[in-house]
Amino acid sequence: MKIEELAPEALRLPAKDRVLLAASLWESIEDPYDLAVALGDDEAISLAMERDEEIESGKVKALSHSELEEVRDYYESQSIGLGRDFVDEFERQVLRIAAMPERWMVVRGDLRRSLMKRFPYVIFFRILEGDAIRVTVVKHVKRHPSFGMRRK
Repeated sequence: MKIEELAPEALRLPAKDRVLLAASLWESIEDPYDLAVALGDDEAISLAMERDEEIESGKVKALSHSELEEVRDYYESQSIGLGRDFVDEFERQVLRIAAMPERWMVVRGDLRRSLMKRFPYVIFFRILEGDAIRVTVVKHVKRHPSFGMRRK
């Protein structure tokens, strides 16, 4: 189907469906790090699924603030204010995920991923009962695939 045929059809959709369509299309092209993420997806997905099972069983705790603080401190050491920018972007991304968790790409089973826009990080999460989400891994796209595997 050509764009000339597709666009009028898409514009006939209800507003909510157009928003979901636009978000899905944007998600498919927005991140310049997408190729790097795709190269390590199997390992990162396995890690996220294993971490979720460990959280469910009580073997490990959910993502800690100290992990995010380490990243924030690194960026802050590179440029004053950049660490705060990272935290702000992370928080905005989690709010975007929580607002419409179904819009994000399913990578395996019920595990989804969301790419941060400004920073080269991918957020793996699951939708829980009700309107809750669980972030299982926040991973730099260049980080070794086994990152977080041995967390206790």
